[in-house]
Amino acid sequence: MRTTAVVLLLVTLAAGCDRPSIEGEGPQKMRVSTEISSDQSVPLAERLDAAKHDLRTHLEESGLARVAGDLQRLMMVSIRLKAKVTAEDDLKPGSSKLGGTPDLPDGTAWPECNGVPMALLAQLRMQDVAPCDPDGRLPKSGMLYFFYETKDQKWGFDPEDRGHWKVIYYDGDLAGFRAATPPNAWPKESRFRACRLTFFNEITLPSWDSKDIERLRLSRAERDGYAAFPGTSCGEGEIVHRLLGHPEQIQGDMQLECQLASNGIYCGNPEGYADPRRATLESGATDWRLLLQIDSDEDNMGAMWGDTGRVYFWIREQELKKRDFSNVWLVLECY
Repeated sequence: MRTTAVVLLLVTLAAGCDRPSIEGEGPQKMRVSTEISSDQSVPLAERLDAAKHDLRTHLEESGLARVAGDLQRLMMVSIRLKAKVTAEDDLKPGSSKLGGTPDLPDGTAWPECNGVPMALLAQLRMQDVAPCDPDGRLPKSGMLYFFYETKDQKWGFDPEDRGHWKVIYYDGDLAGFRAATPPNAWPKESRFRACRLTFFNEITLPSWDSKDIERLRLSRAERDGYAAFPGTSCGEGEIVHRLLGHPEQIQGDMQLECQLASNGIYCGNPEGYADPRRATLESGATDWRLLLQIDSDEDNMGAMWGDTGRVYFWIREQELKKRDFSNVWLVLECY
């Protein structure tokens, strides 16, 4: 049984921002994603295949038949997070949520940065996520926490930014969880509203200015076709929180930045990308995968990253497989 996927096209315009613009800048940032049918009577694997087939058909009809197979291989399943502001008391301890106060297991300290308690961006009960993770790329049990020092909002292009975020994986019994008591020093900037989460799948394709698309060496007509991909147009008002898949990037490709900055190279100016160490490190850039993307969401979380930006947590594929979240790298991009 085939289902029909809904194609979503997100087109955004890059504007000024304090964050340095180094590589891959362009006047338009394009994202394409397909929402997977929610028909639970059809196995998820079949729904994913149907969505990929429909997306490939749309690509061929957009003048991209030559590279439709390549683009299909670049399609990645993602897990979209829909957030709705909720009174924290209405959420059971150990629930998946954005913002609020963390439900921490006994013996786990509230993460700090330079003595200042960090903000909880997300607390994900992996049992809630597992039905949307057909490839088992994420843990199937336990809790995954994402913290960020939000007063300074480090951008991630400086190796010295390490320590301004923390991802914790707890693979134990979640029974008896209780909300942690907020520390007295918890800054106002780190107190986001709690949001209930629901999850659903999407198929994502790379942004038009990504290295993946650059490697396809599209003709002018093919590039125009990819940039004008048919579907529902969504602008900057579209709130996109997601796990895995391709990011809704704003200022260009982030994998090389993660690779260089995490290995000690400052990427806040062009000199960093000209560092002689790049030649040795660059091949490792393709190891980096989007783990979590948190959008500016003033209506729900009350969160704003730079000028209507997004926070991206990246992880190396091999470390994700080992469930090692100790070396996750963060990048903040904004318009």
